[in-house]
Amino acid sequence: MEELDNLKPKANNDHVLVRLFPKKQKTQGRIVVPDFDKKVIQKGTVVSVGPGLDIYNNNEVITISLRYKEGQIVGVPPSGWTPIESSEDGDLISIKAQDIVVSYE
Repeated sequence: MEELDNLKPKANNDHVLVRLFPKKQKTQGRIVVPDFDKKVIQKGTVVSVGPGLDIYNNNEVITISLRYKEGQIVGVPPSGWTPIESSEDGDLISIKAQDIVVSYE
């Protein structure tokens, strides 16, 4: 089982792994105020980029590479992605490259 703990996730196909920045919780006194109603773009850092999208044309396979790079800051919608793991550093998610809303420079 220890071997499985050391595995590093890697994006496949046209997916990108993004580590979301931890959300800052709003507090009023000692009471945490949840942000359930907000539909806000979440920012994160690209951790892994898949090789790209495979297009099949007759007997040929053409791979369209993705434009994202590891370490790049991106914005993702509040839904439409798959959670991979959760940690204090932020949640790791998998999202299709076409669903990333914005990239920051």
